[in-house]
Amino acid sequence: IESTLERKSAMGWGETQNIIYANHQAVEITGYTIAELTKLNITDLASRSGYEKLDNWSSIWFQDKPVRTQIETAICHQDGNEIPIEMMIADTLWKGESVSMTLFRDITRQKNIQKELQEAETNFQLIVENANDGILVASADNKYVYANQHLAAMLDYSVTEILALKFEELLHPDYSDQIINRFRE
Repeated sequence: IESTLERKSAMGWGETQNIIYANHQAVEITGYTIAELTKLNITDLASRSGYEKLDNWSSIWFQDKPVRTQIETAICHQDGNEIPIEMMIADTLWKGESVSMTLFRDITRQKNIQKELQEAETNFQLIVENANDGILVASADNKYVYANQHLAAMLDYSVTEILALKFEELLHPDYSDQIINRFRE
């Protein structure tokens, strides 16, 4: 177990929730030394936003009730910054004691990417909705999945009506076969 734990960010705690094991990866993420970590309770690391989630989760865990073994929460780095993490937890025996072993990873990068993606989607939506062009998006299975208001006004349909149409119903009959074949490519 120890060789696996040294490759991942890991901490272990007993029923009192006091940390009894921490590795160097945990030190990198939290900013605490191993000696400092092993003097803390697992909830001492929880950030303001992560404390309630972690506390609720751990109280259920120790009551032997069904609980997710993987959660997203946040911990507080020693410098006070909040670090979003994904935790995977399992009960195990550690030096003869029943403990909860936690593997965790910093998901700051993923959270930043998600935020940037949401902002990009919002910006894209604003551009598409305010475009002077009719915009229509079809899925790979020839279903309309998006139409902007400008297209609806051009065709004198509602967006809902356009999305309910079959793919070929908006195509000119002289070009429908050619367009459908090209779309399949």
